[in-house]
Amino acid sequence: MELAAEHLSPFLRKIFQMADKSRLVYKAAKRYLDRQATGGKIGRFAVQRTLEHLKRCNVVLSEDVKQLRINLVDPVGKHNNGAHRFFWENFPQLKYKNPRVDFSRSGKKSLAEELLVKFEDGREERISTVEKNPSQIMQELTNVATMSSTRLESSVTDDDT
Repeated sequence: MELAAEHLSPFLRKIFQMADKSRLVYKAAKRYLDRQATGGKIGRFAVQRTLEHLKRCNVVLSEDVKQLRINLVDPVGKHNNGAHRFFWENFPQLKYKNPRVDFSRSGKKSLAEELLVKFEDGREERISTVEKNPSQIMQELTNVATMSSTRLESSVTDDDT
């Protein structure tokens, strides 16, 4: 249980002297040093907290998108693994690029696994996430939520004629 103490502050040296006597204090001190070495980014989903990962997304949602809500079904299985991965990997990226949009995870327990997109004018679009991978979900979201108002108006006028 010998740790290099020559580069530590007097306070940490004292902690490590105590750590030689107690395994619990040793583990806590080791965990502290590991956190310092990795910049605090440790854990199962450390990738979602790195700035490089957040900046990788280039999807900027339309101005009229008000809210994105994802409904995930527990437990994770083959049919919904893509939705869970989308939530942990892509949702933080979208939040970073679109700070004005309200992002949330639905707390209700239902069998419908979907992504709900709410617009300023009251419209709602539902994107099914069942048996889709994260890139397919992102593609559908970009098709629905990045449609500009001019493209939307032109599609409405095309339908009227």
